[in-house]
Amino acid sequence: MCSLQLFERDPDGNWTFKLFDGESAARLTEIKRYDGNGCRMESVVYSTDGSVMHTEKYKYSPVYTETPPADPTAFATAANIKKECIRNLKILECSVELYQMENGGKLPDNLEKLVECGVHGGLYQP
Repeated sequence: MCSLQLFERDPDGNWTFKLFDGESAARLTEIKRYDGNGCRMESVVYSTDGSVMHTEKYKYSPVYTETPPADPTAFATAANIKKECIRNLKILECSVELYQMENGGKLPDNLEKLVECGVHGGLYQP
């Protein structure tokens, strides 16, 4: 028994992660799809007979904050809150770095300055 991990990138810039397991790594056990920004789009888990056991689809706002498909209180765990905070901090860090690149290394006076200049979500939009 062995396992195999396969990463593929499609023409749209999305990533697909496939996990194979079993004899000669011949059985597909899971597929995860991520967009070009690393945000998960879909997760599919397969049973040993090859049928779909579980599927999750994810939807994000323009700043990539996850909108859960069910009751939000069910997802408000300490681990999920920590992940969301880390994701938001990374977006802010990227936005500040982009501002610095566009403004000769100068830091923005405040966070509102990033929005005024069109730097938000780590993407510069003139």
